[in-house]
Formats: sequence, structure tokens, C-alpha cells
Amino acid sequence: MILKTLRYAEKRIGKYDYAVADSPPGTGSGIYAIMSYADLIIAVTEPTRLGLSDLEKLYKLYEKTRSRKLLVAVNKSGLRGGVKRELEKFLEKIGVEWIEIPYDESVVRSYVEGSILIEKYPRSPAAEAVKKLLKRVSEILS
Repeated sequence: MILKTLRYAEKRIGKYDYAVADSPPGTGSGIYAIMSYADLIIAVTEPTRLGLSDLEKLYKLYEKTRSRKLLVAVNKSGLRGGVKRELEKFLEKIGVEWIEIPYDESVVRSYVEGSILIEKYPRSPAAEAVKKLLKRVSEILS
């Protein structure tokens, strides 16, 4: 399905300055194909064993597309029982920039309400982190 979607997008992508492709989690079929198209890869992970394991696998795929830029968003940073320090050590070792989005109840409230986090709770820690992420993406792509 991912490859079919990419072929569809390929025909239309020239009409836009930016295109965003959201892929399924993990490193399954088609992820490398999406990565090979990207000027910027934003890997979203969590400070959990599974999140770190998936990021390590994703990084191996990323190494094949070295001409691209990789930025990591660490979602739910500060999650109890997580492996934040191990994740940070891995990111430092591979030299990849990351932005932490803290665990924040306003995200849950926003989701339940069907509202947009940065509009409804603009001063919440998670909203501030998302704005920082968007600013950094803009800087990288300009």
C-alpha cells in the first residue's frame, strides 16, 4: 500500500513546495521507499525499550539514505519507567539532533476534546515543544 501511495504522490508532488508523508510505525515494508524520497526524515519515538529498538532499526535504514537529514522527536519524554538516558546516549553516539516533547496531560485533554493542542493549550509544555519542532523543521527546509 505504501508503494502504491508513493507512486500516486510522485505524479503530484511537483505542484507543492512541501509534502508530508506519514508512515506506519516501525521499519516495515515501504519505509525505506518513503525515506528515499524525503529531504527531511522526522523519526518519532518514545523513551521505551520498544521505541529505542525501533529507532535503532530505523537508523540502519537511514544510513542507506545518508544524503537526507534526520531529526528525532522524542514523544512522551519523561514517561515513568522509560529508558530516556539510554535513548539520549544512542542519539549522542550517532550524532542525530532530537527534540523532546514531554509527557503532558494537555495532550490527552486536547485529544479527548477533539481540539488542536497548540491552539487550545498553547502554553502547555507539549505545545511549546511542538512549536519548537515545527520551527526547527522550517529552519532545516529553508
